[in-house]
Amino acid sequence: MIKGIIFDFSGTLAHRKTPRDFRLECKILRQNGYEVYYQEWQAAYEFTAFVEYPKGKIHSYEEFFKTVFNLLGIQHRKTIIK
Repeated sequence: MIKGIIFDFSGTLAHRKTPRDFRLECKILRQNGYEVYYQEWQAAYEFTAFVEYPKGKIHSYEEFFKTVFNLLGIQHRKTIIK
């Protein structure tokens, strides 16, 4: 009896025109005074995308990135999220 099916959505069923550049995003964050490394930024981003977002509590990009920053324990400015 099959109880569930898992699909690899990102990169398999759906593709971005360009891959997300976590290193570039971290470079920009670090230039703006945030001490964050790309591995932790990528992990928090993907956790938010694959675990938190599907719960239905995130309704905008702003809420999405607030969640990423909160997971990292980083105080954020509204300007950096925008």
